[in-house]
Amino acid sequence: MMRTSAWVLSLLLAGCFNAPEPAVLLEMHCEVCGTGDAEEQSCDACFEIATRSLNATRPNVKGARAVLAKACAVHHPDSCNLMAKMVRDGRGGPPDLKRAISLFTIACEKGDIQSACTERAMAQYDGAGLKQNTAAAVQLFQSSCHHQTNPQPKSCAALALAYVSGEGVEAKDEEKAIELLGQSCNDQYAAGCVALGDLYLDKRPVKRADREEFPKTIAKAYLDGCEIDARFGCFELGAYHESGDAPEANDDKAAIYFQKTCNIHPPAGCFEAAELMREGRVKAREGEIESLYNVACEHGHTTACSMRNQNEE
Repeated sequence: MMRTSAWVLSLLLAGCFNAPEPAVLLEMHCEVCGTGDAEEQSCDACFEIATRSLNATRPNVKGARAVLAKACAVHHPDSCNLMAKMVRDGRGGPPDLKRAISLFTIACEKGDIQSACTERAMAQYDGAGLKQNTAAAVQLFQSSCHHQTNPQPKSCAALALAYVSGEGVEAKDEEKAIELLGQSCNDQYAAGCVALGDLYLDKRPVKRADREEFPKTIAKAYLDGCEIDARFGCFELGAYHESGDAPEANDDKAAIYFQKTCNIHPPAGCFEAAELMREGRVKAREGEIESLYNVACEHGHTTACSMRNQNEE
């Protein structure tokens, strides 16, 4: 009589009922990760346990790190990649950039995880966590940016900035940089949109047509970033309106974008919105200016603290 292993049986049952695998079975499978017995599947179970632990209502960060460490010890790519992010960000222990980069390297080389390759390349380009080698980093950027099945817009943006600086590439190429940043922005990488806007902001147009088009291009790039991820582009778009350089520049619009930033990065957005109101450029509700200064102050903006104290006197 043919026997069926618990692992295969659990997969068949999960498929039949289209339900997540029970935790007890995941733990059983994870136990044999690293023993050579159905290793890839068993280490997949460890990764699943860690993911569930981190996404739980009350995350078990240390528990997640423990099972990820077990799987990563035998170079399970997904586990090494997630472990690298946690080590880099100091989740469940002190941050350790050097170790994080070594884990990203395993995920990149053993599993072809392109986001991990990008992180390694950025560290190598800057010499942060491993020896600096801009030429080697650029090769990784190119590979990840143009990857056939999983292109990385973050790598495209990093490659663009290499063409701007000329470090690691044969020569500076601003047009190539613009092309790559446009690509990364179109692929929903908000920081790439902001970098594109910044690049145009630094250009000094000579032709009249460029002088008319550049402000539109800058505003659109910042707006695209802001709409993709409010952490990127909203503040820049607010500042562009505040300066009067944006097309149809408007202080009310500046305040809107600053306040959008205020919800995510209070020291910058809250303070600038309060300043527009204090100067009378934007109408403020009763107590609104003090409230904005207070939020900025509580998040470390010393000038906001001074302005708040002045208003209280």
